[in-house]
Amino acid sequence: MAEPKPKTTIKLKAKDTSPKAQKSSSGPTVRTGRKPRAIPKKGEPLIVAEYLSKAFGKDAFALDDVSLEIREGEFVSLVGRSGAGKSTLTNMIIGEERLTEGRLFVNGWNVSLLKRRHIPFFRRQIGVVFQDFKLLSRKTVFENVAFALVVRGAPHKQIMEDVPRMLALVGLAGKEERFPHELSGGEKQRVAIARAFVHRPKLLVADEPTGNLDALYAWEIIEVLLKINELGTTVLLATHDRDIVNRLHRRVITLDGGRLIRDQEVGEYVL
Repeated sequence: MAEPKPKTTIKLKAKDTSPKAQKSSSGPTVRTGRKPRAIPKKGEPLIVAEYLSKAFGKDAFALDDVSLEIREGEFVSLVGRSGAGKSTLTNMIIGEERLTEGRLFVNGWNVSLLKRRHIPFFRRQIGVVFQDFKLLSRKTVFENVAFALVVRGAPHKQIMEDVPRMLALVGLAGKEERFPHELSGGEKQRVAIARAFVHRPKLLVADEPTGNLDALYAWEIIEVLLKINELGTTVLLATHDRDIVNRLHRRVITLDGGRLIRDQEVGEYVL
């Protein structure tokens, strides 16, 4: 069965911040009258967040009035202390968590209005890498990566061509028949990245992908993400690793207490 198209798609060229544009009778309430922050320009907008808030209780906010824009082809580090709101924001972007207030567009989908039945199809357009790998323990390296294509109904020929190509990209050629317990932590994360990227998404979200790795393996993972970014995929890296962020010399978005406090085109982890 063909995948349903989202109810609301957009082709954003420039953000209209007028009160009329921000109000929607069918969407969540959006506070108006504030000028969005200036952001770096690269490709077309891929992620547009307008005044996002996520409330837990009356006066407790995991995110509070966050506006940002991430464009095609960017490599962005999202940083902040524990509890700053990084995971909440990334979970909103992948459709895992609902926002309380504001609007969020990801790759043409209005996530603010995303219906539950469309979430699986929406997520298939995004690659996601987690800290704990989430590999299938009883499947080989090849089968773990192939699984992402199998669930999409990809033909056998495509699977047999794309999986080896992805494993070569992440430096795991020749290890197709190994099982997760036979791999190092760095190798497990490479498998997870290959699985997330095998369907060539426009956006790859990496949530603390180096959190369980030592410094040497951690930077090897970052080099794989940089290689993917060079192929045209936007990478959003949520991390608390100061050394990695400062070594990257890329755009850095800093959250603190649920608020966006800093957005630097070439930035550092300065908290």
